[in-house]
Amino acid sequence: MSNREFRNREDYLNEFKAENVSANKEPSESRQSLALKMALDIRKFEIDMYWKRATYFWTFIGATFAGYFLLINGNVGTAGRLYWGHILIVSVLGFLFSFSWFLVNRGSKFWQNNWERHVDFLEDEIMGPLYKTVTNPKNSKFLNPLSEYPLSVSKINQILSLFITVIWLFLLYESIHNAYDFHPATIVLIEIGFVVIITLFFYLSCRSKLVEKDFGEQGASFVKRKMYNEKNSNEGEI
Repeated sequence: MSNREFRNREDYLNEFKAENVSANKEPSESRQSLALKMALDIRKFEIDMYWKRATYFWTFIGATFAGYFLLINGNVGTAGRLYWGHILIVSVLGFLFSFSWFLVNRGSKFWQNNWERHVDFLEDEIMGPLYKTVTNPKNSKFLNPLSEYPLSVSKINQILSLFITVIWLFLLYESIHNAYDFHPATIVLIEIGFVVIITLFFYLSCRSKLVEKDFGEQGASFVKRKMYNEKNSNEGEI
């Protein structure tokens, strides 16, 4: 079964029409209604997991920050170089945890958006445009600290995780400089190479198999991927 594109809501909803239903018997609940319930449940699950993952990464990142500054305060005496070697290891771990958190935030946002778009397409005939109907954001004032404002919580989290990743790059620079006394330009080149290698590693080994599939033009609202089969176990992997 090849990938199929849905460029409009009508094509999308055709996938949820009841099949093989006898003329004198209607299904107790439409496939569209069941799909909407499933999309809402999975969206809620994705949001719950989003914050659980954030807690998981904050625990490790907080521990690495504590370890870093604990070693900094104890980095005295003739064994300074040895201590900076330990600090370098902690700095690498801090960067890896922070960068992983940033990438996990991006992945979580993709799947959350996926199920939100499903709700957008499915809800009208079942419960009306409830999810698509929002209060007018023009009534909110960004400069008023006591007023609500339609900020993206997930984007704030992404920016924060990226900011912490950059902080660890600065701490990593300091650790390399004190551990090996390299020239500053050499350290910068080492960090650039390290970031490129880590980014390529995560992209090639951790990206969803969906990225590798032929999904046609970017303009498609949804794409129905090929079905999982035993001959190619990676075909249905997400």
